[in-house]
Amino acid sequence: MDRRCHGSGPDGHRIPWRQGHQLCRPDGRNRFLVGQLNERLGQFIALIEYGRTLDATARLARCIASLFNPILYPDLTRHLEITQEEIGALSGISRQNANQCLKKLEKQGLLRPEYGGVTVIDLERLRNYGE
Repeated sequence: MDRRCHGSGPDGHRIPWRQGHQLCRPDGRNRFLVGQLNERLGQFIALIEYGRTLDATARLARCIASLFNPILYPDLTRHLEITQEEIGALSGISRQNANQCLKKLEKQGLLRPEYGGVTVIDLERLRNYGE
């Protein structure tokens, strides 16, 4: 086994074994960063999947629910200070469609749209919306 190279970098160049090995050390700082990157990558892959398989309301519900990841956002309350335009941008829909979707979710008792934000009432149902 060639111990000089550990893997490929983002630009296609090889990462030296020593440098790659240092990234895998069990110290707290590297473990934290790798954990954060892992969560972000999982979130990104899920958003791509939602965009291809779910309708607008389900995409919006899952996008809001993804903002309540306890690893990425440990101190978050159930109230998000976020505009409908921002929610639409996260979900890949217009502000007008986001407004309609929020009303549907409100009627089902999952969240409560408010001026300048949204309060989540049932996070678990919001995470599984559209299944």
